[in-house]
Amino acid sequence: MTHLFAVYKRLPPYDIKKSTIVPAALKIVFLKPTQKFAYLGCLAYEFAWKTQAVTATLEKRKKAKNHYQKKKQLMKLWNQAQKNVKKIDKHTEVIKTHRLLD
Repeated sequence: MTHLFAVYKRLPPYDIKKSTIVPAALKIVFLKPTQKFAYLGCLAYEFAWKTQAVTATLEKRKKAKNHYQKKKQLMKLWNQAQKNVKKIDKHTEVIKTHRLLD
């Protein structure tokens, strides 16, 4: 059945859109209803693991690092867009004279 899905997988607009991953949905998809599961933080707490705080700190650092990387990439794109606006500024004036752009 999955090979049939692969045929339709890359039709527009799905070939352009970025795919997203939802961890809660993955848990439901991959685990059977009778299968047991546990979260690492909960296990650490239940077994008096002394490095539970370290795990939380590392997770916060990872999220902060990912946020910074995304912000840096967006700033790079923003700067490039600003340069492009300067390049097409003369064309924008022509378009405005023909009342195609308000």
